Amino acid sequence: MVFSYLIGEKADLLQGIAFPWGKGIAGAVFTSGKPEVITDVKQDQRHFPGIDAMTGHVTRDMIVIPLKRWAGEPIGVLTILNKHTGRLDEDDMDVLVVIAALSAAAIEQTRATKSLRESEEQLFHAQKMEAIGRLAGGIVHDFNNLVTVISCFSQLLLESLDPQDPQAKKVEQIKIAGERAAELTQKLLTFSRKQILEPKILNLNEIVPETEQMLLRLIGEDITLQAGLAPDLALVKADPAQIEQVLMNLAVNARDAMPTGGRLTITTTNVHVDQTYATRHVRLQAGPYVMLAMSDTGCGMDTETQRHIFEPFFTTKAEGKGTGLGLSIVYGIVKQSGGHIEVESEPKQGTTFRLYFPKVEDAIESVVPPPVVAQPLVGNETILLVEDEEPLRRLISYLLQRWGYMVLEAQHSEEALHTLEQHAGPIHLLLTDVVLPGISGCKLWEKVKALQPTVRVLFMSGHADETITQYGVVGRDRPFLKKPFAPAVLGQKVREVLEV
Repeated sequence: MVFSYLIGEKADLLQGIAFPWGKGIAGAVFTSGKPEVITDVKQDQRHFPGIDAMTGHVTRDMIVIPLKRWAGEPIGVLTILNKHTGRLDEDDMDVLVVIAALSAAAIEQTRATKSLRESEEQLFHAQKMEAIGRLAGGIVHDFNNLVTVISCFSQLLLESLDPQDPQAKKVEQIKIAGERAAELTQKLLTFSRKQILEPKILNLNEIVPETEQMLLRLIGEDITLQAGLAPDLALVKADPAQIEQVLMNLAVNARDAMPTGGRLTITTTNVHVDQTYATRHVRLQAGPYVMLAMSDTGCGMDTETQRHIFEPFFTTKAEGKGTGLGLSIVYGIVKQSGGHIEVESEPKQGTTFRLYFPKVEDAIESVVPPPVVAQPLVGNETILLVEDEEPLRRLISYLLQRWGYMVLEAQHSEEALHTLEQHAGPIHLLLTDVVLPGISGCKLWEKVKALQPTVRVLFMSGHADETITQYGVVGRDRPFLKKPFAPAVLGQKVREVLEV
């Protein structure tokens, strides 16, 4: 930063002058931190050859004062020019040193104020996104119960109708609506970071090529797909399926921004986030990261649009052309994976999304899922069912009895314990919601297990994050069924738990 003033008969502020650091006197003063008085610039062509051409004025004397931070680090120089020889001296420099100190303090204060304002805006945005996420998660928890009832009963009704029955088509539409509602709730769970992840130690360079063909089908033939993958890319811990979802959602967003064609570029690289950069971004820690970037040559976005793009249901598309959840899902996946996301865009200049995932050192794990083996649905065991939502409880009870199980129903934990005390025979399985009035499903299982040590447990909930953290359910250690679910999924999961 160079401040240049002309003093004398024509006081004037010279703007737009950039003196090359390291070559001119300004660069020397900036480097040394010591003020300099040049009594005859014309005689010092080593520092300033062609000084008149640079300033547009006949220059003879010059004083250059370093601008320093409070800690003493230089941030620029204050340059005073005079067209007469011998007019500037050491006394002038002493006065200007004080002026330079005041100027540097004002600059630092301005920077600090700007930085504070930016931090406050980022914190407000982060808090807003957290609040929206909690609201979405709360809605989903109740909505999942309703969707499960609608989807399951419509499927059962379809099975009982002749495919040629005119009513079958109506029921089919109910079933389709239920499935779409289930997809919507899953998207909201993803945004609110309440879905269950299956993270693996992986290399993002392996995920990108695997999704390339799928991305090409999404973006169409008029958009060129390019990839620039770092050969020595570090490892990250993330859910491979969720990373694929991120790539697809970003690609769809880019495609819509390039209706007449363009170029889509995916790059990966290792980066180190320093403390200065991390300080400017709320909740970002300094350290090594793997960056995945996707850039397009599309229409771009203005600043106001960028402030809202990660909010659920926000969209700039025409009505009926999207739900506005694509980028919200990307935001939720990246944040739940411990990463950071930022966007750079200008109208008519394209858009770049940069995703930062923390680097890990563990060995690569296999991302190939184990084969799914269909389990039979029928059984004759006794199941204690605990669910506070009556319509859902009746549905699950009906399905289980239909498959041959004996079902004992309870609305909450106290009723379940009372039912257990009144039942003479063994309980083979406790099928319980996690979030219950009074005692939680996990606490209930501990009490039931104390009374009947051989009892198995299957937890279910529409609040995946809550089940894992607050209530202590870990999917790999304790069987878990995510709502909404199809009848066959319920039946197969019950048999899977009972036959372990």
